[in-house]
Formats: sequence, C-alpha cells, structure tokens
Amino acid sequence: MNKTIGIFVDNNLNHDVRVKKQISQYQRLGFDIKVLCFEYHPSDKKNDSILPYPIKRIKLSKRLRNGLKIVDGRTNIYGLLLTHWACKFLKSYEVAIFHVHDLYLSKPCANAIKKCGSKAHLILDLHENYPEAVTHYGANKSNLTKWLFNAKKWKTKEKSFLACTQAIVTLSKSFQDDLQKKYKELQNHRFVVLPNTLDIGDFEASQKKEKIKISWKGINDPTFVYFGVIAKRRGIQLTLKVFRELYEEGIKVNLLLIGPIDKSEKHEIQQQMNFLSKKGCLCHVPWINLNDLESYLTLSDVALSPLEKNKQHESGIANKIFQYMYGSLPIISSDCRPQKDLIQGNDIGSIFYDLESYKKAILLYLKKETSATMGKKARKLLEEKFDYRSTDFLLKSCLESLLSQTPQT
Repeated sequence: MNKTIGIFVDNNLNHDVRVKKQISQYQRLGFDIKVLCFEYHPSDKKNDSILPYPIKRIKLSKRLRNGLKIVDGRTNIYGLLLTHWACKFLKSYEVAIFHVHDLYLSKPCANAIKKCGSKAHLILDLHENYPEAVTHYGANKSNLTKWLFNAKKWKTKEKSFLACTQAIVTLSKSFQDDLQKKYKELQNHRFVVLPNTLDIGDFEASQKKEKIKISWKGINDPTFVYFGVIAKRRGIQLTLKVFRELYEEGIKVNLLLIGPIDKSEKHEIQQQMNFLSKKGCLCHVPWINLNDLESYLTLSDVALSPLEKNKQHESGIANKIFQYMYGSLPIISSDCRPQKDLIQGNDIGSIFYDLESYKKAILLYLKKETSATMGKKARKLLEEKFDYRSTDFLLKSCLESLLSQTPQT
C-alpha cells in the first residue's frame, strides 16, 4: 500500500509550527512525507538537506506572492499558478494523500489532481475561518486592495472549496459543527479535529532555557505577557488602553509584548505604546525564536489573549493559549467561545467582556502567589488532557479510511 503523503504549505514551512507538528505526527504513524512550500529567500532552504523528508520549494518573493493573492479576487491568476505548481509536485511524487493547508488551496489542488491523473485523496486543513479572517486583515482595508482582494467572494465560494475534498481538518469541534450546519452537503463528510495543542515532548526539547533579563522600573511589579502579532484585531489597542488607565489610577503592573506589529497599524499602535514605554512599565520585543519562548514566559506572572470576538477567532483555540499553559501561567482572555470554554471550564484564568471587566480581571492577579497557584494548575491540565500526541489515533483513523479506497500499488 502506498503510504506517501504530500503536503502543500502556501508559505515558507520553516516557521509554520502547526504544519511541522503534523509532519512529525505523520512520521510517527509510519507515513512517508514529501513537502511543497515557498522559498522567499535563498536562506530558507539552508537546512533542507538535513531534514528526513524532501522539500520542493517554489521560488517567489513574499511581496509578489502576497500581491498575487490580492489580485486573485478579480482574476484567477494565483489559482492557476497554484494548480500548475501542485501538478508539477504530484508528477514528481506518487502520493496517496495530498494534505493542503488553507481553504484557497483546495480547489486549485483538486484541479491539479485531475489534471495530472493522480489518484491522491485530498485533505484540507483549515487553520482558520478564512472567509471571516480575510475581512479583518489590515492589508485589505485600503480602497484599492480591498476592491482587488474582494474578500466578500469567499462567503459564496467557501462551499465549493470545501466540497471538493475527501476530508477536512478543523481546529475545534465547534468549527466543524458550524460548517456542517451551514452546508448540508458536509453533514456526512470526513472531519478530523486537530487543535493547536503542543506536542509537549518536542516543544520541551526545543527550548533553550537561557536567562533573559528585562529592566523594569517596577522590577517587583507583576508582569503580564502577550505573545503573537500585535494588532487591533488581536485586542492590543484595548490592552494598551486598559494598562494606561491602570497606571493613571496608581496600579503598578508591567506589560511585556512579544511579536511584530501589524504594518498597517504600526504608527497608531506605537503611539499608544509610547506612554507606557516612557513610564518604564512596557517592553516590546519585536521578534523571538520560538526556542526562546519559555525563557520569556518565566519572566511573566500572567498571560493575555485579548482577541477580538469574531467568527474567525472562534474557529479554534489560539496556539498561544497552550504555550501559556506550558509556561505555567494563568490566562486572561476575551470571551471567544473556545478559549472561554477551556479557561472557565477548568478554572485556569479569567474572562473579560469589555474594558472594565478586563481591568477587574487584571486586579485579581496582583498577588504573585495567586497567579503562581493557578499557573501550576494550567500546566497540569495541559499535560493530562492536551498533549498533541493524544490526537494521533484520530488522524490515523481518517487516513486508514481514505487509504482503504486507494488501489494498492
């Protein structure tokens, strides 16, 4: 039986934590892996030769790739290119299953399978609620890019891009339920729920655990950390407003922000950050290697996940939630449904609904003893119920079902 799986990532694989985690999962299950992804810079492929699977890279600048995605809203240029690249890949490798990541890859890759006569089954991995997510992208909010990208088209195209697959991977059961409720055609479709949980063993082995120092004006004040893209849709502007008001009320806390600022909002966010930075109670680290994350989490007492409540952010639990749990931190989160259910249901943090409830949640953790106790509870919960390896049997069951319909070679 052919047990070769082709994986197509519409990005540079190197920094895609979810996909790399799935590759390890496939290998544990005994499958042979082949990867297709992008090469934005020659340095992207410097470590490819030492990986235990081959990678074919599409040489394309990130700027051009993003531009093609934008104009694809009014043309089909990018879709045709995706089909061309996928077809070349499928002719190079005889794959039994083609696992592609993100909604817009499904139909071009289904077309590629037909075009080159492949017998591969198509699995679509939904990293997000794409039709909802694109409406919130800062880059799509200028008049020209908004018109070109035509985000509204995905509301009508979603069904056909889902239906051309043989299996769909979602981040949460609630996201699966929403799709099956919306589209009757998917009620008997194969689904696999693979949350953004950590492969604890691999993650722990990757951490450098180096000592990091940050100079705070109030060195003994509790530190609240946010890790991820810094943008309004991620709740950062609300967070900065909350921490400024707390400072002006005489409540001393530190705010550690780790991650790049959304380019379209950079000027506005930096202006908001300036007040707290000048007071010595805000530190922004624009980028860290994921191997250093634990070192930064150990500097913190409480973790923040203030995502704006919308259908995109309710499609699954953010990566950062499980990373925070690994760092033994209690979590203050907005009321996005999957995060709320996890945090409230297991008493590992607090939920806020608006500015005032956000402030009240922060006040609960001014005593470091309180945050340390709840943080230990979060780490224990992660280890007992949310190790990514516990999902191996779900994926294996789906693959075996698909392969049972694949002619043996």
